[in-house]
Order: sequence, then structure tokens, then C-alpha cells
Amino acid sequence: MSPPEFTEPTLNEDPENFVDELRMVFEVIMFFMMSMWKMVVDMRSRMILFVSGLSRLSSKECKATMLIGDKNIATRIIHMQQVEEDKLKDKDEFHRKRS
Repeated sequence: MSPPEFTEPTLNEDPENFVDELRMVFEVIMFFMMSMWKMVVDMRSRMILFVSGLSRLSSKECKATMLIGDKNIATRIIHMQQVEEDKLKDKDEFHRKRS
């Protein structure tokens, strides 16, 4: 699908066509916005199943992606606690590898 092109209006052009084109553009934008939201919700529901097999970095990315749709302060506090735990685990792993 090529991007919409807007040109100068002419006297014999029907303004209803322009409105229809804009409506189609907005419908496409809304479709992509809603599909991204569904992807985040789906990721949240499946994260527990896949995190065990992911590396630590990937699990951090998944946790951060889950927060995109959340506006709840309790969820953000829990996320911050998990980040702190992950930092401590990373620090311990680093010290174990160095020694």
C-alpha cells in the first residue's frame, strides 16, 4: 500500500472523496494501533511460559514491553522491585565470573 498523496484541490473535485480517503487512512492507523495493543496483551499472557527459556536480557525486554499498556502504579512498583532483584542477580553473576 503506497502512502496517501494529497494534492491541491480543484474546482471539479468532489470533497467527499477526500473525506473518504482520510477515513481510510485513519482506519489503517487505528488497525495498527489496536494490533500492537493485542500483541502486548498476548505477550503478557504468554510471558510466564517463555521466560524460563530466555536469556536474562530477553526477559528484561519482555518485562519492559509488558509495561507499555499498564497505567497502574502498583504494576510499576512491582516492576521496579523486579528490576532491583535482576540487578542484584546480575551483580552476583558478574562477581562469580570474575573470581
